[in-house]
Amino acid sequence: MHSLRWYISVGFLMVGVGPLVFFGAQRISALFSTQNASIQQKHEPMAESLAQAIYGYLLDQTSALQSTASQVESDNDSGIPRLNDATFNPAHLNQELAAAHSAQPALLQLYVGNLKGRAVAAAPPAGVGVDYGDWNYVKDVLNPGRIGPKYSDVIRSKGDSSVAAVVIAVPILDTSRHLVGFLAGTVNLREVHGACEKADQ
Repeated sequence: MHSLRWYISVGFLMVGVGPLVFFGAQRISALFSTQNASIQQKHEPMAESLAQAIYGYLLDQTSALQSTASQVESDNDSGIPRLNDATFNPAHLNQELAAAHSAQPALLQLYVGNLKGRAVAAAPPAGVGVDYGDWNYVKDVLNPGRIGPKYSDVIRSKGDSSVAAVVIAVPILDTSRHLVGFLAGTVNLREVHGACEKADQ
């Protein structure tokens, strides 16, 4: 059995230290709440800025692809009316795509596909003949009822799994404004990665 002196000591300890522990816990809790709020306030604008940067970047690339598609449509030598013919000759269109590809460093690949989703011209030319018909962005862009730019999910570039990319596809129309195919570009997202890294520093 403890002595009376022991109980008095414990009583003084509880009276003197108890409030300090209680209020200390409150202070610590408030400190963490403040820190969490501060982190949230810091990162929310950062996330919003990055989202805007990515959105703006993809809009710029979409606009560039649409401009290239318009040039292809208006070039009589590109053979757009015969895009879906078995005898289509892609030589001139390959040259156009090569020029557009070299002028747009963000593009890893550029290709024109027919209504079946098969690439009939490409830069680099190794992409000719590849069947993209099963990809959702190709199915969407070839839907006559949903004319407009379409986007793939984020993918990994062939040959370099560290490079994330997005494919943007825009429709190609003939002079009668009928859908005859699509132009697609694989857009390198490394520039956006760089923006993210700078924002984290």
